[in-house]
Amino acid sequence: MTRSRVIVGGVVIGLIAITIWLAVEGTTSIGIAKIVGYQHYGDERGIVVFVGVGALTDIAERTVEADAKTVKVTVHVRRPSGSFPAYLIDLPVAIPLHDGLGDRRVLDQDGVDVKDLGVFGPPFPTPRP
Repeated sequence: MTRSRVIVGGVVIGLIAITIWLAVEGTTSIGIAKIVGYQHYGDERGIVVFVGVGALTDIAERTVEADAKTVKVTVHVRRPSGSFPAYLIDLPVAIPLHDGLGDRRVLDQDGVDVKDLGVFGPPFPTPRP
């Protein structure tokens, strides 16, 4: 096998891999999730925001902008293309805070106050021995 055949084979394999990656990435879209509420930890380490997402939606990233009076949270989601059942799931997303929440207001990406749903805890009581 000559050197040029090895190079051409490597280029062809690379192009196939790039084509597959672009096809997969091209079938999803990035959007912003609707924040429906938040809960706080008992020790102020952070908050848990609940976002309404549809079927097969993934959390892509979250951003936090905090100042002395507010904490503004944006949650980006990755949605697959196509049609899926039309139901909504409230998905918890942990948001760590450097300075704790304190008396600050929590805002969504549009600057609207987010509803405080109380203290975050496990969904079911812990079994006792």
